[in-house]
Amino acid sequence: ESEQKFSSLAYLANDAIIMMDHNGNISFWSRAAEFMFGYSHQEAMGKDLHQLIAPDRYLELFNIGFKEFKKTGQSKIIGKIREIVGLRRSGREFPLELSVSAIRLNDQWQAVSVIRDITQRKRHEEREKFTSFQAGVAEMSISVLHNIGNAIMSITSRADEVNKGSKELERMAGIFPKIGILAKKRMEKGQSERETLDQLVNVIEEIGGDIQAIIDDKLS
Repeated sequence: ESEQKFSSLAYLANDAIIMMDHNGNISFWSRAAEFMFGYSHQEAMGKDLHQLIAPDRYLELFNIGFKEFKKTGQSKIIGKIREIVGLRRSGREFPLELSVSAIRLNDQWQAVSVIRDITQRKRHEEREKFTSFQAGVAEMSISVLHNIGNAIMSITSRADEVNKGSKELERMAGIFPKIGILAKKRMEKGQSERETLDQLVNVIEEIGGDIQAIIDDKLS
């Protein structure tokens, strides 16, 4: 009776609940797991858990950990909450939060996993990071524009000397469009917003120093 109550409650839980037997096969598959991964209860039962819902690149690590788990009921993920990547039936990967507990049944170690889809949470975190990145760029831009404004004021105050540095200043001005290209390439390579912003600051500070050097040299 207690087992039936557990099965009924677990089957209807919002988080996916999956049980893996001593051979690594699925022995319980909740309703939430059906919706999350795209496999019905009938399709999932008895299948190799890791083969079914884990990306191929993680299978070797899972197999190594599972060997230890079968012997001792211990592994690096037992009793901890981890953020990893799961694989839907469609082949699309998604972020998930995983909590695994070990239980001993019929003198064999088995595992119960509680899984939460954190796709929406990750999207929210990415939006917050992007907003923070935009704020950093805006702050940096204000500082740069301020410095450029000072440089222009310095030049216009000595209008009779402008032509002496016009070619050098034109060359330096052409560097600024490259800053956007640099940022785009860095982001495409997977570099974080913070790293990209730090490098942009360094580039702009260097350009600002070069411009000031030109002004000092040509207008002195």
